[in-house]
Parts: sequence; structure tokens; C-alpha cells
Amino acid sequence: MKSALGLLVAAISIGAMLSCTSSSGGATGVWIATEGDQQVRAFNINLSSGSVSQVGSARATGAQPSAIALTPDGKTLFVVNSTDNDISVYDVNSDGSLGSPSGTTPTLSQGPSGCSTNCLAYGENPVALAIDPAGKFLYVAEQGVPGSVSSPGGISVFSISGNTLSASGPDCPANFSLTKCPFLVTDPVTGVSTGPSAVLASPTGNFLYLANQFSNTVASFAYDPSSGALSPLGTPITAGTNPSALAFSRCAGITQGTAVCPAADGDNLFVANSGSNNVSVFSACIQTSTCPAADGRLVQVTTSPFAAGLSPSALFVDPVVNFVYAVNSKGNNVTQFRLSSATGVLTALTPAAVNAGQNPVGGGITSDGTYAVVSNNNGSSMSIYSIGPGGKLAPGSTASVALPGQP
Repeated sequence: MKSALGLLVAAISIGAMLSCTSSSGGATGVWIATEGDQQVRAFNINLSSGSVSQVGSARATGAQPSAIALTPDGKTLFVVNSTDNDISVYDVNSDGSLGSPSGTTPTLSQGPSGCSTNCLAYGENPVALAIDPAGKFLYVAEQGVPGSVSSPGGISVFSISGNTLSASGPDCPANFSLTKCPFLVTDPVTGVSTGPSAVLASPTGNFLYLANQFSNTVASFAYDPSSGALSPLGTPITAGTNPSALAFSRCAGITQGTAVCPAADGDNLFVANSGSNNVSVFSACIQTSTCPAADGRLVQVTTSPFAAGLSPSALFVDPVVNFVYAVNSKGNNVTQFRLSSATGVLTALTPAAVNAGQNPVGGGITSDGTYAVVSNNNGSSMSIYSIGPGGKLAPGSTASVALPGQP
């Protein structure tokens, strides 16, 4: 089970159950959803002392919250609930605390009405979220039912207006329970789900990437900046075994709306492969300053993949310096790498890994690059690290915070 976690400093969405961004008073907000008690909580990290404190009251989610996403302006938080097949929406206050849920939006569309056999279910089992850099669209990756042609995988598209979501995907077939359906993601031969497990928009906009754990691939899409509509870009590219998380290299200095990252930062897409215990790195053709065509295509870098720990399930990237971190759910640790932006090569730091809690499943980093947070599912806790000048993680002054439910 992934963990939904978030840090409040630059509206960075992290992992499945974690999200971060910066609030007032030199503090960073962290939001974490816990599946054991079906709640989402807000915390602040003091950027001077590293102390951690809960802010406001816990808020109810749906059944099995599996992913979290924060709008770029830091004002709205979304939590997707896998069992309930819907999305909970929360207003974020100036101190990072959450308002009461402002409603839920369904992802599941069933039909046709009155069917008793061969009934279809589109948008079932949502597991991951992504928001485009402009904050206009929420993308929801749905896994469907493994091996079933009646419940395929998909990506739902919602337009964002404050705390309101409006479905803007393809039209559903006649007599379905919803009028808008996901963009279906299926095996071209069998018609069953490819196992969407993570979804991510490029930092420059225009492109969306989807990890598929059943087919061991990453699919690329262009999206319409006015409607959010998806167009597949060629054939999905092979990753490692069971790709379960995606992250882009840092885009330092990006200005909202310019859709340009400094060329020196590189355009690298990282893929955590939990079944093969490594991280694949792809060069992404997403901007003309580094790639003349800017067509979204992926090319695996030389010597990729790179060894991680046991079952990497989440990734986070330092936004200030080129460091990359893989959260290893079965290794109970975090692998730390230095990235060469020129080549895309990852080199392990010394030590190669630092300890986390039991079954870490999500992670995030503050936008100033001073603290990192990892959520531990079996440990019912979050680990807090300070980040040294060489990118090395060390336990923070508050090294661990207990959580009432499993993140």
C-alpha cells in the first residue's frame, strides 16, 4: 500500500500519501493520509528547529485513501479513495490546516443501466493522482481489476476550479452512470488493464506519463492545455519490473506559466521499479531548449537502471541540488543518489541508504531542500530527516512522529 504524504513549501505533490508546500512563519506543511483510520492530517515543520507539530483537526477521507495531490497555489488538497472509487476535496487554510471535506467526486462509471451480465466498470480502483503545473487539471490513474476486460485501467481527467472538480474526459457510452469516462489504458491484445500505478505531469506542462505495473511499461501522453484531453504518444516504453512511482528531475527557477526549465537541470524522468529493486532513468524530450522536437518522447539513459534497495515504492527529488531519493518499502530504508544532469546517471552516496521505519511507502522534501519526510505504513509513523550539504539524510531534531493509523 502506498502512502499519501505532502509537504507545504512549493506545492510539491509527493508519493501516494504525502504532500508538501510552504506556509507562513518559516514553517513547512505536511499532509498525510492514513488508511487505518481513514483520516488526513496536517503538520508543520519548523524550518529553523526541525520541530514538528500537528495543525488543526484530522479530517475524514473515504475508504482506503491511496494518493494525495496539492494544487500549485497550495489552496486545495485532493485525496483519492481506492475502495470508494472517489476523490475527497479539502480547502487548505493559511496555516496548512484543512477545512472539512467539501464533497466527493466519483471516478467509477458503470453500465449500461439495467445490465445483469457483462456489465462494464470504468474508473474502478483509483490509485494515483497528478496535477498539471498550471493547476488546471487533475489526472486520476485507475488500476481497474487485474485480468478483467470488464474493468480496464484508465486515466480520468477533471478540470479544477477552486475546490470543485468537473469531469472533462471522453464521453461515456450510452446509459452509463456518469456522462464522462476515463481514457482507457489496456493491453492491445487482451484488452485487460496494464496496471496503472503512478501518473505524473512534466514540469513544463503539455505531457503526462503513466507507470503500468502489470505490463512493466511507462506510457507517454500529450495533453491539450485548454481541455486536458489526452493523446497517446507512440508505444509505451519498457521499464523495470513492477514500476510503482515516478518523479522528474528538479526544475529550479521555473516561473509559473513560462513552461521553461533551465537546461542545466536536465529533463530526466525517474521510475521506481519495486519488482526489480532499481530505478530507471529516462531522458524526456519536453522542451525545445534541450530537445528540438519537444515531442514528449522518452529515451533510457546509458547504464540505466540503477540499483536501489528492496522494493522501491516512492521517489522524491531535491529541488535545490541534484539529489534523488528512493523509498524502499521492504528494505525499511531510503537510498540516496547524486544525479548527473548532463548524463542522467545516478551515483549512490555514502552511505548508500539510511534507515526509515517499518514498510516506508511515501516520501517528500521541502522546496528549500532542508528537510525530507517519509511515511511508514507498518510503523504507523513518519520519519523526518535533515538534509546535509552533500545531500545526505540524517535524523531531524524530531526524528519520528507517531500516527494513529497506517499511512
